[in-house]
Amino acid sequence: RYHIIRSFGLPEGHCEHPEDRVKILLWPHPKLAEISWSVVLPPDPAFLAEMFATMKAAGGIGLSAIQVGVTSTLFVTTAGGAQRVFVNPAWYVPPRVSEAAEKKGPMQEGCLSTPGQFAIVSRYPAVIVNYFDEKLEQQPPLLATGVLAHVVQHECEHLAGEMYVDHLKPADRSRIMGAMMKLKRSGGRR
Repeated sequence: RYHIIRSFGLPEGHCEHPEDRVKILLWPHPKLAEISWSVVLPPDPAFLAEMFATMKAAGGIGLSAIQVGVTSTLFVTTAGGAQRVFVNPAWYVPPRVSEAAEKKGPMQEGCLSTPGQFAIVSRYPAVIVNYFDEKLEQQPPLLATGVLAHVVQHECEHLAGEMYVDHLKPADRSRIMGAMMKLKRSGGRR
């Protein structure tokens, strides 16, 4: 499902200065429905720094590359109390961790691509993540629980061209779509 691409750096037209942050795409931008490609060379540290700075400035705890227009399988997060970069992540429900971990549970979820909008989404409370770090060094499998597990599933969906709104009832999805159209008409683009 993923494709191999060349190395990437800052999106075209962006400079490396922190005050010129990458821009978060707002749903329903068509780029957000694209499937991201595997990373084969280490990502540009300046790009990662801009992603972290943009995420922090927007009040988020996770941001995928596709949300800033780069179709590469990576995301950054501060969930779980540590600043982490996940490159080429893949997650699965941990086998035999507990019966509770194998059942999805509801949690309120939002997204930096739908600012100010929230909905209840069911996610697994624990997942194991296989991933590489920003130097493309394979990391040991990580047992993510709680909010970090939720963020991993949310951001990996972005990398697959999906969003949390895809899980919502039509009325909730329409409510969020209406709010995004209103934001766009008011010039509230980031």
